[in-house]
Amino acid sequence: MGVEGIIADGPEALPKLPPVHNVLIVGAGLTGLATALALHRLGVDAVVVLEQSKSLRNEGAALTLFPNAWRVLDALGVADVLRPHFINIMGPHEMRQVERKQLLAALYNPIPKGVVRFNSRVTAVRKPAGAAGPQAAAGVTQVELEDGTIYSTKVLLGCDGGGSVIAKWAGLTKPQPVGQIVIRGLCKCEQGALHNLEPVYQHVIGKGVRLGLTPVTHDKVYWFLVFNASSSPSAQAARSGTTQYITDPLQIREEALQHTKGWPQDVVKWIEKTPIEGLNRGIIRDRCTWSVTPTRHSVLMSMMTPAAAALRFFWNKPAAATVPLSNAITLVGDAWHPMTPNLAQGGCIALEDSITVARKLHQALNNIKKPNKKNNKNNVKQLHKTITTLSHSATTTLTTTTTTNSSCMKSNYKLNLEEEELLWAEQMPRVIAALAEYQRERRFRTFVVTVKSHLFGSFLGWDSSLVCFLRDKVILPLTFRASAVFGVTTYDCGQLVRFDNTQSSA
Repeated sequence: MGVEGIIADGPEALPKLPPVHNVLIVGAGLTGLATALALHRLGVDAVVVLEQSKSLRNEGAALTLFPNAWRVLDALGVADVLRPHFINIMGPHEMRQVERKQLLAALYNPIPKGVVRFNSRVTAVRKPAGAAGPQAAAGVTQVELEDGTIYSTKVLLGCDGGGSVIAKWAGLTKPQPVGQIVIRGLCKCEQGALHNLEPVYQHVIGKGVRLGLTPVTHDKVYWFLVFNASSSPSAQAARSGTTQYITDPLQIREEALQHTKGWPQDVVKWIEKTPIEGLNRGIIRDRCTWSVTPTRHSVLMSMMTPAAAALRFFWNKPAAATVPLSNAITLVGDAWHPMTPNLAQGGCIALEDSITVARKLHQALNNIKKPNKKNNKNNVKQLHKTITTLSHSATTTLTTTTTTNSSCMKSNYKLNLEEEELLWAEQMPRVIAALAEYQRERRFRTFVVTVKSHLFGSFLGWDSSLVCFLRDKVILPLTFRASAVFGVTTYDCGQLVRFDNTQSSA
């Protein structure tokens, strides 16, 4: 549990200390909620999720979930809540298009009330001034919100997507546009009508443009349209240095219809029928993530591999994503490795990250011996000084009182606080090692999927007639066979196994 003050009744009440949470998660999207739920299932308490929005975010229409994602949802105990509502379009391999709002609700509902805190926009991340001793070494981190509220945490997880505040603070480069734009739509049939589509995934590939179409439920259809940014009506504005963002739903629909002009009506009709609130447009971005070495708070050293260096030259993108470890901070999901949607693996990989980092943290927080108070008296004194800096106007100094009950309460308070501090000091080296292990375990897989998705999208984006002929007849059949594309979905994240503090982690 986090360090929390004990409040007594009457004028002799002890000052309340600001809580120091075990885990602070920034972002209550897919990744943040899945991570919070995994930690809850594992019994990790003192977890808080900060979300800048007023409520759960619903943008994005729907997510494609492959078997690797469903294994995570099974481990989290929410898969069977979702399965009955969405059509399986790959038979035994289980691929379903799931509405984002229902997916987020399924993850949010089992999380204890009060864990997710809305209207909490993070504006700053820092280490508290004056930190010393084991607490400084452990890396207590403060997060400041837009309204001035300050949270203190042992572990900080950035789950706040491609525009992550935590990633920016950590020194990662911004996700870079890949030169393509995506428009997504969720179309609901008229009341009582059914779409009568076969439970299959349809993909139409043209010159520099492609469309995917799949049933979601028996009366809802999800579609996406990807096209080269150079062919967008806003391309001229982009070349002049102005924005490529189009937010007017009517303009978004018109742009989609322009790119599908002359296409079969049984495809175009779904664009025409999609309500404006079901349309979403975005610039596709990604970031190469082979290297995971700290720079701003360097504690490790590593080298860029020749493959990553070659990729940097070929790809013209930064070939290193940096994540600090010295303050027990790491990134999860798109905040770490935003990828193109070409393999529909962004959400699936983020779910894998969530369960992996939760498992590592659970094992680190529980695999610890009982603190030895005699050998750590000096550490306790230093930790008391640091907590004083965290409490601002409050103080941890225990004043002398004349009542027996008050003295007894303060004695117990001191003992509990001391034990908590000692536990904290011993936990953090394990936590930092666990986060490093999480990054090592995940970086190769995320790198491979990110590169595959990027290259797949690049091939599909070619717009020359001759090149497209070679692509469709030679390159795609040889390079991107179904086994190669869907092979990434066979990954098994494993189960959530709860440990207590008498067990050792594997």
